[in-house]
Amino acid sequence: MNQPPLQLRIERRLATVTLDRPQARNALSRALMLDLIRIGRDLAERSDVDVIIITGGPTCFSAGADLKDAQAWADEERSLVERREIAALGYKLCRSWEALPQMTIAAIEGYAVGGGLALSLACDWRVVASDAFVSLPEIALGIPLTWGTIPRLVNLLGPARAKRLTVLCERFSAADALAIGLIDHVAAPGQALDRARPWRARPWPCPRRWCA
Repeated sequence: MNQPPLQLRIERRLATVTLDRPQARNALSRALMLDLIRIGRDLAERSDVDVIIITGGPTCFSAGADLKDAQAWADEERSLVERREIAALGYKLCRSWEALPQMTIAAIEGYAVGGGLALSLACDWRVVASDAFVSLPEIALGIPLTWGTIPRLVNLLGPARAKRLTVLCERFSAADALAIGLIDHVAAPGQALDRARPWRARPWPCPRRWCA
């Protein structure tokens, strides 16, 4: 039996979603993205969960979109509707997580690249291990930078810094990412998830689900 591509654990009003494709560096395949959308939809309906942490385990957060799956949008043997749905899946994933009523935190070890960083940007906060890095290499690779990433970056960093990250395709260390406001906290190596968990215990005076 195939290993599920992600794991979900809920305890004390905290949900932890773990990407679990280590052999593929947690690349976001179509199956994994659909599972993330489904789990996000289910968690949105739960009144016993206040905070959701998404992580990729001790080695990496995600290497980005699974290019083997991403190429399917150009397969002319598929119908136009099916190809359009494949191309739009990353956008739907990030939009669904951005719309979650709970507070969301990405806990990043190793690296978050491309679509992996795009997914973390759809969360409210990002906690990154000090030896990790983030990058958006799409333009250098000749790949469209979609998923709603650029508007989120502009809102978070401003136009100039967003251009630096996307056009120059620079790799940012955790310290540099913190300095420009791309991430929110730096943790010791291997401690990103543990550093994110105390947020669960905070007395939320106005959980986001009540502020709409």
